[in-house]
Amino acid sequence: MIGALTPAGEADHAAVARWRSAAGAATLVFHRAIDATPDPLAVLAELGAEGVDRVLTSGGAVRSI
Repeated sequence: MIGALTPAGEADHAAVARWRSAAGAATLVFHRAIDATPDPLAVLAELGAEGVDRVLTSGGAVRSI
Protein backbone atom coordinates (compact mmCIF):
# COMPACT_ATOMS: atom_id res chain seq x y z
CA MET A 1 0.00 0.00 0.00
CA ILE A 2 1.37 3.36 -1.03
CA GLY A 3 0.44 7.00 -0.92
CA ALA A 4 2.38 10.21 -1.28
CA LEU A 5 1.31 13.81 -1.69
CA THR A 6 3.22 16.87 -2.82
CA PRO A 7 3.42 19.92 -0.54
CA ALA A 8 0.46 21.32 -2.54
CA GLY A 9 -1.67 18.29 -1.62
CA GLU A 10 -1.64 16.66 -5.04
CA ALA A 11 -0.70 13.02 -5.66
CA ASP A 12 3.06 12.67 -6.06
CA HIS A 13 3.07 11.12 -9.51
CA ALA A 14 6.84 10.69 -9.64
CA ALA A 15 6.72 8.60 -6.46
CA VAL A 16 3.78 6.57 -7.79
CA ALA A 17 5.72 5.81 -10.98
CA ARG A 18 8.72 4.60 -8.96
CA TRP A 19 6.51 2.37 -6.81
CA ARG A 20 4.69 1.00 -9.85
CA SER A 21 8.01 0.09 -11.41
CA ALA A 22 9.31 -1.48 -8.20
CA ALA A 23 6.10 -3.47 -7.63
CA GLY A 24 6.31 -5.24 -10.97
CA ALA A 25 3.20 -7.39 -11.42
CA ALA A 26 2.13 -7.04 -7.78
CA THR A 27 -1.12 -5.25 -6.99
CA LEU A 28 -0.51 -1.58 -6.20
CA VAL A 29 -2.92 0.06 -3.74
CA PHE A 30 -3.00 3.81 -3.07
CA HIS A 31 -4.22 4.56 0.46
CA ARG A 32 -6.47 7.25 1.92
CA ALA A 33 -4.08 10.06 0.98
CA ILE A 34 -6.45 10.55 -1.95
CA ASP A 35 -9.02 11.94 0.50
CA ALA A 36 -6.69 14.86 1.29
CA THR A 37 -6.34 15.97 -2.35
CA PRO A 38 -8.31 18.95 -3.72
CA ASP A 39 -9.96 16.85 -6.47
CA PRO A 40 -10.06 13.14 -5.54
CA LEU A 41 -12.00 12.09 -8.66
CA ALA A 42 -9.38 13.62 -10.95
CA VAL A 43 -6.61 11.97 -8.92
CA LEU A 44 -8.44 8.63 -9.15
CA ALA A 45 -8.37 8.83 -12.94
CA GLU A 46 -4.70 9.81 -12.94
CA LEU A 47 -3.75 6.94 -10.62
CA GLY A 48 -5.59 4.46 -12.83
CA ALA A 49 -3.68 5.69 -15.85
CA GLU A 50 -0.44 5.28 -13.88
CA GLY A 51 -1.12 1.62 -13.14
CA VAL A 52 -2.54 1.81 -9.62
CA ASP A 53 -4.83 -1.19 -9.23
CA ARG A 54 -6.88 -0.18 -6.19
CA VAL A 55 -7.56 2.91 -4.10
CA LEU A 56 -8.66 2.98 -0.47
CA THR A 57 -10.85 5.95 0.43
CA SER A 58 -13.28 7.11 3.08
CA GLY A 59 -15.24 8.90 0.38
CA GLY A 60 -14.04 12.21 1.76
CA ALA A 61 -15.14 11.55 5.34
CA VAL A 62 -12.78 12.81 8.04
CA ARG A 63 -12.44 9.26 9.33
CA SER A 64 -13.68 5.86 8.31
CA ILE A 65 -15.51 3.66 10.76
